[in-house]
Amino acid sequence: MRNKKLVVGITQGDSNGIGYEVIIKALADPRILNMLTPVVYGSSKIFGFYKKSVHNIDQMDTNVINSAKDAHPKRINILNCLPDNAFAEPGGATADSAQAAISSLEAAVKDLKDGLIDVLVTGPINKKAIVNAGFGFPGHTEYLQQAFGVKDVTMFMISQSLKVGVVTGHIPLKDVPGSLSIEKVVSKLHLLKNSLEQDFGIDNPSIGVLSLNPHSGDSGLLGTEEEEIIIPAIKQANEENIQAYGPFSPDGY
Repeated sequence: MRNKKLVVGITQGDSNGIGYEVIIKALADPRILNMLTPVVYGSSKIFGFYKKSVHNIDQMDTNVINSAKDAHPKRINILNCLPDNAFAEPGGATADSAQAAISSLEAAVKDLKDGLIDVLVTGPINKKAIVNAGFGFPGHTEYLQQAFGVKDVTMFMISQSLKVGVVTGHIPLKDVPGSLSIEKVVSKLHLLKNSLEQDFGIDNPSIGVLSLNPHSGDSGLLGTEEEEIIIPAIKQANEENIQAYGPFSPDGY
């Protein structure tokens, strides 16, 4: 019978970045294995290399595997999905480290699709290096959207006191105004509402919508996106049973 704890897949990110250090420090907390079963997608060799550089942690009980099916519920599982000769050069962005990030992500996403892991946590990548290595997406978000064939996604930044979703993704700031539309804002509000209800157990959540321009555009003096796009989107969202309010000025919220 399958372990009842959530199996959490963790991608290594760029081999030369801070991914392994963050992962090792997080998994050093002994409470982790009581809550979940971690599976780190990367290289046991590189994991060991970085582990030697992380101080003030106790002995880590690791389990090297080649398939998530073999994950041990009481150990930190390291799934080897990189070549045996993989190595790290901390601080340097290289084609090899970028390709390692891609391989780690692809392996973890495949296992998520196949039901071998329940949750995906992604390590940090070097955007320029990974795009130069042939990764055809500006970030994890867009890759996952295509991988799972979903119509729309949004980045959701979470803390205990504040949960913030964004309308636009990885695009230059100068392109944000032109990318806005009533339909896009309403779609993101639906995503936020569904996540707040399903993932956080918040019934009929209230969502504050921030404006694009300072002082919410000052009735069009500082921009017209509020009157032409954001306010109509809020009204439409209200008609579709979303408790959205605003727009609130982002410089004073």
